[in-house]
Amino acid sequence: MVTAMDVVNYANGLVGKKVTVPTNPYGGQCVALIDHIVQHFTDGKKNLAYVNAVDGLKKAKEMGLIVIYNNPNDPYLLPEPGDFFVMNDPHSWGHIGVVVSADVNGMHTIEQNIDGYRDDNGNGINDQLEVGGGGYTRKNYRDYSNVIGWFRLPYSDQKQKEGKVTVEPKTVGEDLFSGLTTKVDPNIMNADSNRATVNLIVIHHNAGTSDENARRTWYKSTGIGTSAHYQVTPTDIWGCVGENYVAYHAGDYGVNQRSIGIEHLNSTGARSWQIAEETYKNSAKLIADLCRRYKLPIDRKHIVGHREIVATACPGGIDIDKLIRMAQEVANGAVKETKVEKKEVVDMFTISAKDRGIALMTGGVFYSLLDAKDPENFWNQGVPHIQVSPKTFDNFQTKSNVDKLDDETVNKLIAGLKK
Repeated sequence: MVTAMDVVNYANGLVGKKVTVPTNPYGGQCVALIDHIVQHFTDGKKNLAYVNAVDGLKKAKEMGLIVIYNNPNDPYLLPEPGDFFVMNDPHSWGHIGVVVSADVNGMHTIEQNIDGYRDDNGNGINDQLEVGGGGYTRKNYRDYSNVIGWFRLPYSDQKQKEGKVTVEPKTVGEDLFSGLTTKVDPNIMNADSNRATVNLIVIHHNAGTSDENARRTWYKSTGIGTSAHYQVTPTDIWGCVGENYVAYHAGDYGVNQRSIGIEHLNSTGARSWQIAEETYKNSAKLIADLCRRYKLPIDRKHIVGHREIVATACPGGIDIDKLIRMAQEVANGAVKETKVEKKEVVDMFTISAKDRGIALMTGGVFYSLLDAKDPENFWNQGVPHIQVSPKTFDNFQTKSNVDKLDDETVNKLIAGLKK
């Protein structure tokens, strides 16, 4: 069967030529190029005969091809190599071409008849308006202005090869995280929504060997003012600040706006500040997933250490070149699926503290439990419980709440839970 790269390579071979089809008397029109390619790879069983470019999606749908409609509000909805993009401008009959590669900013394409006015025969008439006229096939680059969607042939490589990261992102509350995330820290982190297009991944180290202590420094309640999107350890990929929010990790707000910050738990202390091999593996899988979704090359231009942004010792002893090589192997299918156990995101749990009763935390919201039956009902459904200090309990609560279970009832419930 045909692959997406078969189409891209074939289209590249047509650059510089005027591609025509018998069903289009106007010669090298944009749609003639796509009609020719579609007929070539379907043995003539499918075609775009007598179709204006702007109607390409409709025709593709009628032929049973995969059709994706562009959504300008979704920056992560992008065409793939081998797709045929369709525009409703610059003319009423639209425009169409082949996607070679694409990222959030635009796409490299192969198109025909995009030269505007041409008069190769010297008769004073625009070639595009003459029988047998039209333009030539050439390479181009354009943004997504007026792109209404794209369609593709049933490629044999539509599903990515085994071993590549193919998980889809997950949403927890209002936060967007990688589907590889194993846990989400429910505490409110330092962040804001003034996001720009993501085009960079910044690598950090904790400068410490305590996962909990590292994440605690990013809580808004601490007043420290830093944060990160992810915390990677040998056993977990923690979601901290959603990718759709700005995390304060790079020491440069402009970089923060357009980047993903990944922190790593150290396995050794000063001065080496190394990370464990399993942490490398988990981070490489996360990086490969991020680069796939944001259409970023896995290279040193797009994956940098914190010290490359500002003067700092971070990311310690992390070998970024090694990390990039490992991420490239994941993306190329050379590494089997992540060994990190896929755990359910902890987004609901109960907490208790002396003189504070029991509360339910879910989606970052605090709820006091006022009936002694309620905690047991939650625990019977597998909701975890955490005993915390009154100070931490008050930090979760963020406001005075007189209504609570009495300490005697709480102690009996907790005693029953521990049996």
